[in-house]
Amino acid sequence: MSTLMMRRPGSILNLLDNFNHSNWFDHWEDDWDYTIPAVNIREENDRYVLEAELPGLEEKDVKLSVEHSQLTIRGERVEEKKNEKKDKYLIRERRAAKFERSFTLSDKIDTEHIDATFKNGILTIVAHKKPTAKPATIKIKAA
Repeated sequence: MSTLMMRRPGSILNLLDNFNHSNWFDHWEDDWDYTIPAVNIREENDRYVLEAELPGLEEKDVKLSVEHSQLTIRGERVEEKKNEKKDKYLIRERRAAKFERSFTLSDKIDTEHIDATFKNGILTIVAHKKPTAKPATIKIKAA
């Protein structure tokens, strides 16, 4: 499965080797790697907050699920339909791609209380912690 987000160029030697090819840009594009979306996760007093970078996507392009203590983010960028014969690209880096990333949830998380928002290409997931049981004091009565 191809993934979405950042790409890094392959070896400069590969690029130079491919320079003599008539379709140099096509060969260069094939040397790029795909990586999964970058995330930040922080713990607050009563919750965990995960922020995932998903530039170019909208909330309709992203699915979120929890199953067997696994939080999974799935997404897909659909390729724009363009007339390839009319539009002659020199470099074409944006294309259709899918991604999936999963996280194992702690037993401290209340899986019934997970919220998600999407704004400006950032998916924010708030996983609330289970309420902690307060220690009970037992009064001893005289017999």
